[in-house]
Amino acid sequence: AGGIEAKQLGKKLPVKFGGRSGKVYTVKPEFEPARQWAQELSVPLRDVLLAATAAGWGAVRERYDPSP
Repeated sequence: AGGIEAKQLGKKLPVKFGGRSGKVYTVKPEFEPARQWAQELSVPLRDVLLAATAAGWGAVRERYDPSP
């Protein structure tokens, strides 16, 4: 496990990933920062979690498969 930063709307949200043998199987944004961000932006928490998860998977793909 470790972490990456997912950037959306100029903010950073910590995202944890889990994997084995060099492969990433899970990407999960940290709940409390996501909740605070949703409150600050007046958007549903679910939307923040989905956007951060998508950004996290995008960062993982860039890191492990940099081909276009």
